[in-house]
Amino acid sequence: DTLRQLTQLLLTKRDKYNRPIPKQISFSFLPDVYYEYIIEDSFDNPIEISSYNVKIKLTVPSGTAYKTTSTVTNTTGYVQGLAKVNPIISLKPTGNSIEVTETVTEQKFTIHYPETETLDQIMVIDCENRRLYLQNDEDSTERTDITEYVDFNSDWFYLQDNYSFTSTNCYIRTVEYTERW
Repeated sequence: DTLRQLTQLLLTKRDKYNRPIPKQISFSFLPDVYYEYIIEDSFDNPIEISSYNVKIKLTVPSGTAYKTTSTVTNTTGYVQGLAKVNPIISLKPTGNSIEVTETVTEQKFTIHYPETETLDQIMVIDCENRRLYLQNDEDSTERTDITEYVDFNSDWFYLQDNYSFTSTNCYIRTVEYTERW
């Protein structure tokens, strides 16, 4: 019964395309990070008289650990982690044609949103999932997907080391990311 519980706890499920969905594991000696893992092979469990000796191989697809807390900055900052990160950028539009530029790497993100009633709303650029959302305020959980208004040649930002953002027809509220070690 204990072996079944352990198996159920560690085993990764699969999505509709039969791809494994990573699970998270953290260790007491590294309390500020967690790893996403999948199990690719079956595990060995030779039965001993009164206990189990289980050997499980966990694969970390990203090759890095994730910090347990996200970092929130404004237009400038420094990513301390080892890997590139995709930020979530929150901005307040002041016009219909918006451009956000990361000046260190010269990445540009352009939005042409024809509606004028968005001036009292917040736009959220989710670079990891490559989506652009519109929401009423920062506490709102209701989002409208407006990714279709992103310019085809836009860069979905990645950050590594120093970064600095400038913007046209908007002001950047927050830049949020999770460092990877």
